[in-house]
Amino acid sequence: MVVNSDHGETLYDHECYFDHHGMYDQTLHVPLIIRYPGVVPAGKRVAGFNQHKDLVPTLLELADIESGIPFDGCSLMPLVRGEVPSHESEFYITECTWMRKHGWRTPSGS
Repeated sequence: MVVNSDHGETLYDHECYFDHHGMYDQTLHVPLIIRYPGVVPAGKRVAGFNQHKDLVPTLLELADIESGIPFDGCSLMPLVRGEVPSHESEFYITECTWMRKHGWRTPSGS
């Protein structure tokens, strides 16, 4: 079972009511829950950055499927196994709602 989202929700934070614009932690953090008994440890929380581009490579690895397709993303299983702290140390983000916004995400949250 996999539960994922394309964005978080600001709810009442930052004067955004049940919306998802802005480059706030509430919007950038999205749920990714993978339940695969015997393969993915139950209840494990994994730190580090991941992006949606990592989802398909992760699911293909879990399904033991070698596609031969060169994806932009990487499987998240090395993070789950504790082999690497993160695939990305930082990354560029952008948003375009009422005004264009740009950001650079780092482990410190800045």
